[in-house]
Amino acid sequence: MGLLVATGCPSSQPAAEGPPPPSGASASAAGPCVPSSTSDCGAGARDAESKADFVAASAALRRDCEAGVAVACRELSRLTLLGLPEPRSPSSALELEDKACELGDGVACALAAERRWTGDLRFPDPDRAIKGYLRAVPLLEAACKGAEADACARLGVVFTNGWGIKADLSRAEAANQSAAKLWASACDKRDGRACLSLGRAQARGRGVPADPSASASAFERACDAGLPEGCRELAEAKKGDARGAHERLAKVLEGRCDAKIAEGCHEASEVWSAQLGDGGRASKLRARACDLGHGAACLALAIASKSEADRSRAVEQLGAACDRGDGTACLALGGASLRNTLGKPDAKRAKDALERGCTLAHAAACIELGVAMRDGVGLPKDPDAALEPFRKACSLGKKEGCENAAPKKKK
Repeated sequence: MGLLVATGCPSSQPAAEGPPPPSGASASAAGPCVPSSTSDCGAGARDAESKADFVAASAALRRDCEAGVAVACRELSRLTLLGLPEPRSPSSALELEDKACELGDGVACALAAERRWTGDLRFPDPDRAIKGYLRAVPLLEAACKGAEADACARLGVVFTNGWGIKADLSRAEAANQSAAKLWASACDKRDGRACLSLGRAQARGRGVPADPSASASAFERACDAGLPEGCRELAEAKKGDARGAHERLAKVLEGRCDAKIAEGCHEASEVWSAQLGDGGRASKLRARACDLGHGAACLALAIASKSEADRSRAVEQLGAACDRGDGTACLALGGASLRNTLGKPDAKRAKDALERGCTLAHAAACIELGVAMRDGVGLPKDPDAALEPFRKACSLGKKEGCENAAPKKKK
């Protein structure tokens, strides 16, 4: 059955949730991995990640990726998006997915296409997305027949959502059923990420009947395996009785913090602050995150302390994150620099950061820049120049950008 390309524009809504990335290097449409002097086919990376040694896991995946193992590139992209062990870099993650796709990994092709179709990671490109989907589907079908659960699941996502190609719910359901069976088998063998995927399928009735009790059990097994996502899903499943799950989540994240993972410290601080109500412990974890280079944590510390040293550090870390391609950091730095959040307003720093964020296709940064230029808030007033960032925001699906993208008629 041939693929039909969908017409119309990409949705401005967030991407629908798909399955988590796979649990390690495996066979794919590119062919099975054969251990060699340059690659151990993910064995070292899986072992290191199971011990929360993300430095070693990243190094092993990078070695395998450079040796041409497609799924290693995809897995390295996953760690890069999670900020493990280096600070998060969306642009680098997308480059790695593209490389994995070029090497024949269907899941990576679909993930990269999905990001470009929906604007996830702030990289909308619908024309390239359609080409990516057309390449992804036959690769996914081959990998699914080869019993790769995540390929089956991603195939289900593609045919359910109809992004870039025509939706086909019967093919989506068949793929989802195959994925659920494979995840159940892997979960029974204590594969935490398979348990996480199985729990999500059971919670949503995707490929299996909806079963809240079974999904909670699967999430608990994922949490026990040290996956923060499993603990979060467990807390959501328990709702009114979630404190225990949040405590387990905090413990898992603090383990990552102890391994000097900045994102682990930051996320742990958020859990202690928002869910467990311990501001003192949250503050200490936030300070550790900042020391490890987490820009948002530094900004939060600077706002709370108002000390010049903390402000300078926040500027430095947010600037570094913005330079790495993190549009959210650019927005935070630009917005704080427009105001007195980081001391005296700095118009040049604000404009540079917001322009960088807008260039990275972060719509909110475009809006912030446009408003500042239109109204003369923190920047010289220039309504005509403000139209450009508003138009960019409009192209990214922001209604506010479209409403402000045309010159105002003079009365």
